[in-house]
Amino acid sequence: MSPTPADPRPIPDDQKRGPAEAAAADLTPADSIEEAERQVIQTREELAHTVEALAAKADVKARASEKAAETKATVSEKADEAKTLAAAKAEEAKTAAARLQESAPTPQQAAEQAAQAARSNPQVVAAAVAAVLLVILVRRRRAR
Repeated sequence: MSPTPADPRPIPDDQKRGPAEAAAADLTPADSIEEAERQVIQTREELAHTVEALAAKADVKARASEKAAETKATVSEKADEAKTLAAAKAEEAKTAAARLQESAPTPQQAAEQAAQAARSNPQVVAAAVAAVLLVILVRRRRAR
């Protein structure tokens, strides 16, 4: 608070000084030297941390290497996941092929089934033979 020209009261000495000066005025000379040394040590430590942080930011090569290592790890992880997934899908495909092979009849079995169907329905077989002969005759006539 600054005095106004109309306020003739003087400003006390403790208000003229800043908070650090006021705190130092309350200390004995030995205390103020120890406090100053503590502050210097603390300031040096803070400055050292700040310099290290700035050096780390300025070291582009190291930052690029770190980023490359992170990317390599990510790619390796994704590749491992893809290998695992591919192996699982291959196993599923093998299982499905085996099931299909077991359920599908062999050519000999298919021929036997067709012969059995022809024996049980001779009229259907005769109609099919007649249809095939008719198609052959129609093609021969058109070809002439």
